[in-house]
Amino acid sequence: MKNEIERELSRLDVRKKRMEQKEFIIFLIAILLVVLIINIPGLIQDYRGYRMSGTILVEVLDKNRKEIVIHEGTTSIKDRAFENCVNLTSVTIPNSVTSIGEK
Repeated sequence: MKNEIERELSRLDVRKKRMEQKEFIIFLIAILLVVLIINIPGLIQDYRGYRMSGTILVEVLDKNRKEIVIHEGTTSIKDRAFENCVNLTSVTIPNSVTSIGEK
């Protein structure tokens, strides 16, 4: 009887450890998802070829681009955002932009 109880306690302990491992893995996945969600705007901005700070266009990253379409929601364009963009022939600026350069 004592051995059976000890075996059952051992099985319960193993199950508890497995459950803790699963919970920990779920926790790590949740953290990873949060980090990805927070960084999605940065990933999109890099894809578009420019760097943003909130709603402000700070800098065009791809200096060889010929055209840029700034996304709706951008409110400002910093000084020198297009510096050294020697091939740039077209920039589409949305109506949401209310200031360009110094105020």
